Amino acid sequence: MNPAITEVLEASGVRRLRPRRSQRFRRCQVCLRQGLDAYIAAARGGQFRFSENTAIPPRERDAEWIMLGARTVYGLDPKDYEARFRRRFDPIFLPFLQKCEAAGYAVRENGRWHLTPKGFLVSNQIIGELLDAQTAEKQRRADAAARGDFRVRLD
Repeated sequence: MNPAITEVLEASGVRRLRPRRSQRFRRCQVCLRQGLDAYIAAARGGQFRFSENTAIPPRERDAEWIMLGARTVYGLDPKDYEARFRRRFDPIFLPFLQKCEAAGYAVRENGRWHLTPKGFLVSNQIIGELLDAQTAEKQRRADAAARGDFRVRLD
């Protein structure tokens, strides 16, 4: 195991596990060690190397914002959503978030919505519902555009 990693693990109280002695494992260990050493060197030098990097298409960034924001204590900031995606937050998400608040799954503090500890236990379901609400709004807008209806809803 890499000495730098061993040092960190031992300092945090993790005991060293003995690896199995198989040829297959040793090959993997060598690959991991070379990759890990390169990663540590890059981290120390301030240059991280990513094995993959995916650009999120603009049409999917709002969904990523919801998924990531709902999983943090920072939560979802309606003003940030509206500034980034040029859509109103409250008509899309407020009805569901108010139900979550009534059930003790979410709270609104300082203008932001975030999950409570109880809400984090069911966060996947909550995030799924938020994404469903967002998808329904996107579909409503697409249907209206197909009809030539480009009116802006101010409710």
